[in-house]
Amino acid sequence: MAEAVARTAFHPSVALLLWLAGAIALQCLPLAVLAPAALLAALAVTRFERRAVPMSLRRMRWLLVALVAVMGWTLPGRALWDATWAPTREGVAAGLAHALRLLTLVWWMRALWLTRPRGALLSGLVGLAAPLSRVGVPIERAALRLWLTLYYADAMLAEPPGLSLARWRALCRDDVVKAGPDAVELRFCRWRARDLFAVLAWGAAMGGVVIAWA
Repeated sequence: MAEAVARTAFHPSVALLLWLAGAIALQCLPLAVLAPAALLAALAVTRFERRAVPMSLRRMRWLLVALVAVMGWTLPGRALWDATWAPTREGVAAGLAHALRLLTLVWWMRALWLTRPRGALLSGLVGLAAPLSRVGVPIERAALRLWLTLYYADAMLAEPPGLSLARWRALCRDDVVKAGPDAVELRFCRWRARDLFAVLAWGAAMGGVVIAWA
């Protein structure tokens, strides 16, 4: 089986750069702005996959709870209730803000994953990491390992009981791995003026967000 990047309006790396710029801008947004931003991200990813939001909340629930708890009990501020061991309002608010940032980034990335071919995302990553090949980093080998990891992760998630260590070990056996893809073809395209314009325009917009809320 071969997978290739179809010709699209923009370079495959553009979407990843836009995601990265948005991730940087999110760090400057207060909780009052993060809440509607997270809601919009949830609605967007639900359009492509109905179970995306509840599934991500279920898998990340302990991480999110731990994030809010750690921030709530470590940051100084006013106590949430009248007790010496109570978390602070400022800490809980900061924890909720970080949790919303994390969820928004996950939902943005999931939307990219659902709306673009696997080969396109992989080509985008390889394109961004291409300068590292000049210092001896095996970019193509790393890209192949990443592609195979994502391929088998998708295969595990598509069938119950989902991800588990036992199933992952089973997939790593020779007889199972041979049933996977036997060829991966990546077609790279050159950057064009529209690609550079899209990145610069989005970067300027996110820069404006940072300046406005910093």
